[in-house]
Amino acid sequence: YLVFRPSFRVLELVFFFFLAVLSVSFIGSAIWVGFDPAEVARGLFRAEMPGRHGAYDPSHVALAMIGAVGGSLMNLVYPYFLDAKGWRGPEFRRVQRYDFILGMAAMLVLNLSIWVLGAELLFPDRHIQQLEDLPNLLSTVLGQPGRVLFYAGIFAAVYTSIIGHAAGLGRLGTHAWLRWRAGTGPISSDYRHHPCFRWIAISCLVTPLVWTLPGMPGFVALTLAANSAQVVLLPLLAGGLWWITASERLIGRDHRNRWWENVLMAVGNKLLAQNAEAVVNFRIRIGDSVAGVLAHVRDTIDDADIEVAASDGFL
Repeated sequence: YLVFRPSFRVLELVFFFFLAVLSVSFIGSAIWVGFDPAEVARGLFRAEMPGRHGAYDPSHVALAMIGAVGGSLMNLVYPYFLDAKGWRGPEFRRVQRYDFILGMAAMLVLNLSIWVLGAELLFPDRHIQQLEDLPNLLSTVLGQPGRVLFYAGIFAAVYTSIIGHAAGLGRLGTHAWLRWRAGTGPISSDYRHHPCFRWIAISCLVTPLVWTLPGMPGFVALTLAANSAQVVLLPLLAGGLWWITASERLIGRDHRNRWWENVLMAVGNKLLAQNAEAVVNFRIRIGDSVAGVLAHVRDTIDDADIEVAASDGFL
């Protein structure tokens, strides 16, 4: 109903409700567990990578976080929701900016509450392997009410993510298809009622069920893999937005980037993708060796700028 009957006001009210659930759950759990605000502030501004204490390298986790936020296609969906609210034209630029700042602030606070929970409950020798590990650990500290509270937040996060992706990417993909077919001419049909919208929305609603298939990796592994893969989109998104906002033809003379904004965009794009790291698990056959696999990979890649090294017996 929320996806296939495009009533944005109803969708917005549902998301407001679940945002309240998320806030009470995650922020409430963090406060309930207890933390030192001074230590939180110190941790936010420390420019260093923590050591590895679990199954995943900290650089891999950081890469996944960058991909989840900066490389997500959902960054391109925001204008469709603004259009559905009726915020069209330069006169709404200020309220759009405030709405964006509020959304970013809410996301940062909710993420920070999860980091606090992880730091307080997991450090120094506990690890998260499955989705239920943190709620179960939380129940040992706060009891069953704390576990139920956190699960309510997980449900709200997953529910809004799936519904938001289905509604938003359905609009984005269908609009792109109709624009490509129409060229520079007007789009004759409402993309929200187009069959393409339904197919994209259904795929967004059904594909998360891959987590439930037998033999699939766990929730944490799939989340890290999917979010890390999105990093490749970051230069495309940043570069495309820079091109649009710097073009007088596309955004207008009065609203195009000023010189110092272009300088900041240039510096930001220069910092993207300076290096990349991949971890591959090779199963070595009887008679082969780690050294032999390393030599084979180096010969296959044949690029002196790419470093190949073994880690704990794996490549």
